[in-house]
Amino acid sequence: MDELTCDVAIIGAGTAGLAAERSARSNGAKTLLIDETFGGTTCASVGCMPSKLLIAAADAAHAVRSAHVFGVDADPVIDGAAVMARVRKERDKFVAGVEKSIAKIPDAVKVCARARFTGPTTLALDDGRTVRAKAVV
Repeated sequence: MDELTCDVAIIGAGTAGLAAERSARSNGAKTLLIDETFGGTTCASVGCMPSKLLIAAADAAHAVRSAHVFGVDADPVIDGAAVMARVRKERDKFVAGVEKSIAKIPDAVKVCARARFTGPTTLALDDGRTVRAKAVV
């Protein structure tokens, strides 16, 4: 059974994990970033960012509907397919940015596995390896 050692082990290559790994490594720590797929962040692909684009479209429609208070009469026509096409287009840009960020991480830092704690600073990986770190995020 192989044992990996590092200063900081980060579980999950989501938004917080990517930021933690980048910060630790830029401050001189030997890092390991552990993720099952390195498939991008939930925030970029299906969470925060796409939902904020939908909210922005709804806010725009609301602003048009409320324009009468300024003496402007208008009714918005919402094209759901166009709204979703924009959401998907922008989402794809967000995901591409995350993938580019992940690609810049040295391969020796990336560990494709699922981790579980076996102690405060030790991890068991689903591929049989273990990780011993000074700190785990």
